[in-house]
Amino acid sequence: MADFQISGLSSGIDWGSIIDKLVENRRKPEEAWKKEQQKLADKENLYNELAVYFKDLKDSLSSLRYESTFLKKEATVSPVGGSSVALSAEASPLAGIGRSQIEVVSLAQAHRVAGSRFQNPETALGKSGSFSLSIGDFSVKIPVSPDQSLSSLAEGINQAIGKEAAAREVSVPIRALVLDNTLILKGETSGKDFGIHVQDSDGILKDLGLLDEAGDFAKVLQEPADAVLRVDGLEVKRSSNTIGDLLQGVSLELRSPGTATLDVTLDAKEAVDSVKSVVEAYNAALDWINKRLVEETVENPQSALERQRGLLRGDSLLWTAKQSMREIVMQSTVLGNTDLTFTRLGIRTDSSDFGKSGKLQFDESAFMESMKTDPNAVADTLKTFASRLISFCEGMASSSRIDVGGVSAKKGRILQQIDTLERQSGQLDKRIQDLEVRLALQKASLETLYSNMEANLAKLTRQSGMLSIFSSGLSSSFGTSKSDSSD
Repeated sequence: MADFQISGLSSGIDWGSIIDKLVENRRKPEEAWKKEQQKLADKENLYNELAVYFKDLKDSLSSLRYESTFLKKEATVSPVGGSSVALSAEASPLAGIGRSQIEVVSLAQAHRVAGSRFQNPETALGKSGSFSLSIGDFSVKIPVSPDQSLSSLAEGINQAIGKEAAAREVSVPIRALVLDNTLILKGETSGKDFGIHVQDSDGILKDLGLLDEAGDFAKVLQEPADAVLRVDGLEVKRSSNTIGDLLQGVSLELRSPGTATLDVTLDAKEAVDSVKSVVEAYNAALDWINKRLVEETVENPQSALERQRGLLRGDSLLWTAKQSMREIVMQSTVLGNTDLTFTRLGIRTDSSDFGKSGKLQFDESAFMESMKTDPNAVADTLKTFASRLISFCEGMASSSRIDVGGVSAKKGRILQQIDTLERQSGQLDKRIQDLEVRLALQKASLETLYSNMEANLAKLTRQSGMLSIFSSGLSSSFGTSKSDSSD
């Protein structure tokens, strides 16, 4: 229906429909511009897809940048002679590969002493004064009041020790507890040099049964002792059952007396999984590029997927990306006198299509041979490769901004291309807006023109009617005069 209704008033002509038709004809360029905008939007979606592939590839490369991925060691403890599991072990990447036999002769122990058993641990002791506790270079004075019971005394001991430990920023070295109505002092640090020592000038600990008449501990529950073990026949002692300074890169946790074999081996699972992940992400990106470079356009597309087909056929950005990826893979890494290539690491170009796709194959057995021979060289080679490919991925898909000639632009080439497409679409938007403004003005002008024409025609029609009436009146008058004359 026409927006402008002035049809048929005088002329019988549908001016509104005529105006709408004229405006619609002049709007035809918009159809081509909107089609071009849709094409730009579809291209933008494709480039965004490609950016995701490169981001995924970059993420997959992160683990290759760490030596620990390739130098990870596994420590295996096997009991000897039917004994129980005497220890556990963990190996860091610094551990040396090899086997050791370890005999745990005795475990390290912390000092524990006990006093006399009381009838009721909540009854006031009626003692006053103080005593001192020390272990190693830690010492604290414990005040005692007559209203304290055995339980509240243990609590007071722990509070005083905790306050002093916090001030020194050290862990609590002694704890007090009441067990079966008996006060127990327990050292928290093992080793023969970490026995509990006391000063009892007011005789309080003696009255509690912790000290005998000679001032020695009356009841020793456990003597402080070092751990004793033999490693490949060599006897060693340590104050703790957790030992990290005996075998390089290996932490031992002693559990019980007994003998065990410790095997430190190379754990290549993380390295293998990391390389597989990179190869998969690399091939996924190339699959996408190869497909887009050669696909044909679809006539009369019925979906977004069909519209996108063929838009990047022969695209220079895709060709450049593929070439750069292949060049990075083909580069060798020179380490001293060793020139390592990906082929020696079991990473080869897929030969199923004579290498045209550029995709990679991973030979795990060849990779493991290189890992066994020189894992450090493998780590350095793949770290270098990862750095090169990460730099490439950032150059393609990074959204960070850089200054170019005083103008801020996105670093990634894909994002730059997307920005270009958005600017082109914006320019088309401006054209459409400008055209709509012009068409609105033209429509208003035509409406005014045809309104005036219709008004003038109506005026002429009224004048014509009046002249017709006037003419008819004159004719009637002349006819009457002639009749009168004849009479």
